[in-house]
Amino acid sequence: MTGRDGRPRIGVAAVIAAACAAMRAGATLAEAFEHQADGDWADGRMTSGASVIAGSFATMSESTPDSVTSNEVVADCIPRWSASAGIGRITVTRLRGILAGRALPKERGQQIESVATELAAAVRLSESSGCPAVRCLEVVADSYRRARLLDDLRAQAFAVPQATVKLLSALPLITVMLGELLGAKPLSFLFGSTQGATCLGLGMCCYAAGVAWMRAMLRDMDGG
Repeated sequence: MTGRDGRPRIGVAAVIAAACAAMRAGATLAEAFEHQADGDWADGRMTSGASVIAGSFATMSESTPDSVTSNEVVADCIPRWSASAGIGRITVTRLRGILAGRALPKERGQQIESVATELAAAVRLSESSGCPAVRCLEVVADSYRRARLLDDLRAQAFAVPQATVKLLSALPLITVMLGELLGAKPLSFLFGSTQGATCLGLGMCCYAAGVAWMRAMLRDMDGG
């Protein structure tokens, strides 16, 4: 199963796990998510701000004969600045795009939005507190897995009530059809007399109210 960009839909949890594995292998936060993006982040390792810094160091190196300033300082500072800028590129919008492109069909937009927000918050927390980014992302992954497990259990619990609602919704029509097969001619009574039309109108009102009531109860129990 592939997404619109041709990449496989591996699921939200797998995207986070892949990012954690990439960081354990030595990748930065930005790199861990960039390789799963569809090209939106393919703007090179040096951002425009880093280019400005490089130009400033180049100007300084022309006026300062010390080779340490022109070579070692530039080589050391620019990658560090770029790594910090990479964290800035990890926004909720971009994370949402990555997750939406890799999400499984049963993973809803609300879940993707929630995980994208939590991932962005985890990145900011790691940057501000110094906590290892892998641990922060793993907390988000664990939270998402628990939420998915809860959704699966809820879906299983509601499978029987939903089937019952469908059966009860179709029961009046089935009853009328059986009456016609048995020769009771309920359609002639319902549409051919005033009493039948009155019964049909009252029955339709009760039917609509009952269906709306059952669906409302299911929505309330489902938390939505």
